Amino acid sequence: MAGNHPLKLTSPTNRLQFDIADSSEDHLIATLRTDPDVRRYLPQLPITMSVAEAAKLRETRAANPGFADYHIHITEKGVSTFVGTVGLKHLDEFQKSAEAGILLLPNAQGKGVATEALYVVLAYLFNERQVHRVTFETSVDNKSMRGWLDVVAGAKLEGILRGCWRDVEDPRRFVDVASYSILEEEWKGSVEERLKAKLRF
Repeated sequence: MAGNHPLKLTSPTNRLQFDIADSSEDHLIATLRTDPDVRRYLPQLPITMSVAEAAKLRETRAANPGFADYHIHITEKGVSTFVGTVGLKHLDEFQKSAEAGILLLPNAQGKGVATEALYVVLAYLFNERQVHRVTFETSVDNKSMRGWLDVVAGAKLEGILRGCWRDVEDPRRFVDVASYSILEEEWKGSVEERLKAKLRF
């Protein structure tokens, strides 16, 4: 266990591996979080990031039981490759709530990785941690992520957070954020099965 979270999460298809963040891949996190395509809809992410800064971020989050970052590796032709991170934050044991999020390198997008990764995190939160509510936040302009939340997951749009994320490249610019949620009864009633059907298992 890492804090109160498992070191690994199990993929239903065995195509992806989910391992809790460790120091061996701090350099990959620095690359991921500063990738221009990743930052397109996350302007609050840094333009540059050193390995030391990535290590500090990992250590800070590891010390907080409300956070868990999992590194995603995809295995193709016997080779395992890092493609991004998925995880949770703001886990509140009293309110039984958490926020889920994902960052993927451009070459991993559009391949079903997000659906599988977010299914795994949602299954962990709802089925194992027995939370009541999971939230997601994304830029209002991120049509791909909003499409996944609206159509694939069937999450509910709760509202628009105006001027929520500050652009580190232009501190005068603030981005509106769409806030979504999935409740326990929605997960059990339809979301879990629709994601399973999408993943075909």
